[in-house]
Amino acid sequence: MRISILDDYFDTLRTLSCFQKLKGHDVAVWNDHVQDTDALAARLKDTECQKFKPPCSNACPSSNS
Repeated sequence: MRISILDDYFDTLRTLSCFQKLKGHDVAVWNDHVQDTDALAARLKDTECQKFKPPCSNACPSSNS
């Protein structure tokens, strides 16, 4: 499976033990951000699986709860 992981700016994902779960897959880890949609589409054109991190405002519980 071709997997793309976007915006890993500090290239830390590869250092995590859970990264070994992806062994045997074709993993592309992108350490930069691409704003241009055509360039992003070209980068992801063969991707079969991708993970988007939700914005913190949607993922984190409210401090007012």
